[in-house]
Amino acid sequence: MSDDAHAHNDCQSLHTEKQRNEAILQEIIWELSKLNVSGQLENLQLLEQIQQLTQALSQTNMALNAQLTELQETRDRAVDSNKAKSAFIANVSRQLRSPLDAIIGYSTLILENKGGNIEEMQGDLQQVNSGAGQLLNIINDILELSELESGQRPVNIDAFVMHDFLHDIITTAERFAHINHNRLVTHIADDLGVMSSDMKKLRQAILHILKNAAKFTSDGVIQLNVSSTQRDGQRWYLFEVSDTGIGIAGENFEHLFDPFIQEPTTNPYILQGSGIGLAITKHYCALLQGCCQVESTAGKGSIFKLEFPSHESTDISPQTLDT
Repeated sequence: MSDDAHAHNDCQSLHTEKQRNEAILQEIIWELSKLNVSGQLENLQLLEQIQQLTQALSQTNMALNAQLTELQETRDRAVDSNKAKSAFIANVSRQLRSPLDAIIGYSTLILENKGGNIEEMQGDLQQVNSGAGQLLNIINDILELSELESGQRPVNIDAFVMHDFLHDIITTAERFAHINHNRLVTHIADDLGVMSSDMKKLRQAILHILKNAAKFTSDGVIQLNVSSTQRDGQRWYLFEVSDTGIGIAGENFEHLFDPFIQEPTTNPYILQGSGIGLAITKHYCALLQGCCQVESTAGKGSIFKLEFPSHESTDISPQTLDT
């Protein structure tokens, strides 16, 4: 074979080897490319998983923070409630002690005065009767609030003549208005007609407001205005009680209808009660689908406006009190 043939064969072999090497190199590059793409996909999947885990952890942290805040608020409410109840128990103990002391003291005087006649014991007997009445009222209020908060007070709807109903309220209100030397003034509309509601609960709601006015007013005027109006096909009755008493400070409005809370006063002539009358009124307003609004200026007096619908059906559901 000639040198040219050998050279040609060598060149052909080199060319073939080159092609084979290039093919191997391309295959290696392709495999590396696939590995790189696969790695990028794995990185993307890992990044997505990390983002999902981060988002889940963030939501979990938010939920835990919300639960922690709720627990702290619940704890604070429980602490405030316990403080209020402790204050209430202390106050009720004092309120119970006063009439009990009167009953025991005057009963002892009566027993010691065995030879006296009934006229001589009349004053002592009146004090015993008054103390017993105060004691009964406090106990009744406590029991009433307990039943209302436990949902054990059903609504009984009856029809009644408003003027007869108000005559009874005015007669009762005049008695406790005079205790602090107050004057009761009434303005009753002529066209009140017949109302359908739970007469007992309505009566107690109005009397609690009148008692509250009498308690925080001395040598003043308590006024009761009653009227009615037609609204949305239903008749509504408005009971407005105003007084010239000590009024309510702005910072006390928030807890005005809360149980166990009393309006503070330093006036020794202002009678203090158990502090649950307005709480009972709040429950009655909700049960009878009524509402209550309050306007007051410290040192000048207050105006309570109770509004109740006349129910033609006994199927009513309680509403939230609007204060």
